[in-house]
Amino acid sequence: MKGTLLSNESLLRLAAFAGALAAMEIWELLARRRPQQIGRGWRWPNNLAVIAIDTLLVRLVFPMTPVCFAVLAESRGWGLLQALSVPIWLAAHRPHAVPAVPRRSRCPTAAAQQTGLNADRSP
Repeated sequence: MKGTLLSNESLLRLAAFAGALAAMEIWELLARRRPQQIGRGWRWPNNLAVIAIDTLLVRLVFPMTPVCFAVLAESRGWGLLQALSVPIWLAAHRPHAVPAVPRRSRCPTAAAQQTGLNADRSP
């Protein structure tokens, strides 16, 4: 049961959204409180566009935010393990402390600083 729910999570979210949207549309049609100055033909597509943009931003920005903040914290020396003198056996378990693969920068100046070469001259 749990595997079925997780494998169909997007479909379940879409069904819940469509159900809530249909309920609101019916409610608006049956229990109108005041005359609408902006018609449904203009208002509903704009509201759906806002929902689509919001969903896209949430799917893109939220997963990247912790990663970007971790990179920022590492580059500025923030954090408890950065402030304390940590034994090497503990530091080795931090992926950013001992990289398995050397970092390569696309910026020629940064690459020259890492290798000690002049950025204007090739090796």
